[in-house]
Amino acid sequence: MTVSEGVAKFVKDVTFQKIPAFTLQKLKEQLYSLIGSMYAGSKTHAGNVIIETVMKEFSGGDGKLATIIPNGNKVPFKEAVTVNAATAMALDYDDYLFLGHTGVSSVPVSLALAENYKLSGKEFLTLQAIGNEVAGRVGAAAVIGPLNGQCWSFIHLASSACMTAKVLDLSVEQIVNAIGIAMTHWTFTAFRSFMGPHAKLFTSAVPCRIGMEAAYFAAYGMTGAPDVFESPTGPLSFYAYTPLPFLIDNSLGEAWVTDTISFKIYPGCGYIDPIADCIGKILEKTGPDFNYQDIEKVRIKASVVSIFMDDLSRPYVTQKELKRSRSHVALNFYVPYNVAIMLMDGKLTPEQFTEEKYTDPEVWKLAEKIKTEIDLDLTRRTTGLIAKLTPENRDLKLVDLGLSEFKVEWGAKVVVQMKDGTKLKAKQLQPIGTPGVPYAIENKLRQEALYIKMGDSQINKIIETVKNFEKLESIHEFIDLITLKS
Repeated sequence: MTVSEGVAKFVKDVTFQKIPAFTLQKLKEQLYSLIGSMYAGSKTHAGNVIIETVMKEFSGGDGKLATIIPNGNKVPFKEAVTVNAATAMALDYDDYLFLGHTGVSSVPVSLALAENYKLSGKEFLTLQAIGNEVAGRVGAAAVIGPLNGQCWSFIHLASSACMTAKVLDLSVEQIVNAIGIAMTHWTFTAFRSFMGPHAKLFTSAVPCRIGMEAAYFAAYGMTGAPDVFESPTGPLSFYAYTPLPFLIDNSLGEAWVTDTISFKIYPGCGYIDPIADCIGKILEKTGPDFNYQDIEKVRIKASVVSIFMDDLSRPYVTQKELKRSRSHVALNFYVPYNVAIMLMDGKLTPEQFTEEKYTDPEVWKLAEKIKTEIDLDLTRRTTGLIAKLTPENRDLKLVDLGLSEFKVEWGAKVVVQMKDGTKLKAKQLQPIGTPGVPYAIENKLRQEALYIKMGDSQINKIIETVKNFEKLESIHEFIDLITLKS
């Protein structure tokens, strides 16, 4: 049996009743998080450009339509996926799990498919689970390679093909073909395009469209390579230094990578989160008397990955480049800006990434006082379960890894030294919102819904509906509820 056949059998057989209760709870929390991310992303300059383009250039036709979140306008459903996936990723505010940023395909694609095919809440959650489980495993198969995190755009090819195939009720053979078609032209994210300009927002949107189309082509008889994952001439051989295809169909239906989901409570790269947690602790200790103008210097220690992303963003956060691109994107990775604006404003929310904020000379004056360095102990802690993912462990079963005990251990240590010599210190070993460090993620939804001027009563109704999502007979009532037209 090929890897794709193993995936296809899971997609064909999985039902709502087979999804564990804990996993269902994580799916609901993911809905809170991603809808909040879409709301916030819709307010960015880049998000507005995409929405305006789709509305003016690609909104015609009487075929399959779906809703843009949150403005409520209906457009061809692949265009709705483009917008909603892009705004969900706009501020790097999306969730991630073992291994990949899966929510930026599993939620937007499920929304469009459920709206078009009049699916119930149970059917929606099943699609969402398929998206997470497939995408997370494809990410794991390429974890030893040149790309990381959101740049694994190719995971959305497989997940979108599988979610669409489920709705179309394709046979196992047809699902195998859908996967083969989708994975024929793997999307490779160029760091230069990802780090800085608005183009980064299409990182999941484009592969989502390709994956969805692949399922429709397979439904009409088109074929794809059945061994696309494990073949030595398949894309994994080029997109991973050490391909691990045995992880893709590993323990499907037994181990749920959705259980490992981590939620971001700040906009920005996940490696920023523990640093922001530290700043939050310091601000909480000092209270309203804290004055950022009294800061002498700030020193931050973090893992090598955190510092690497910081260094990658550095060339694209100059005042000249920020004015040219009119883009906040690189700032979501740049530690000095995030720390400076949080110390000045007392918070780190989408409001801190407006053009007015990131062109303020006062922010950059403070950012010059902030330095980062690699901490070897924090770097060692980062590896976790990933260290076990090697070709030598091909008999390893994800179900035996204890995914329920998965921890995100890229931490940070921060020292803020004041001009009077006082040193304010904080340490965070696991970011808030990750497994084992819980956060009421509906608060993120509430914060971003208020940001787009949604009323409290509507927000409360959304939260209550998600809590009982499996009771929805039709997704349409939910789609209407999460828009500003409600």
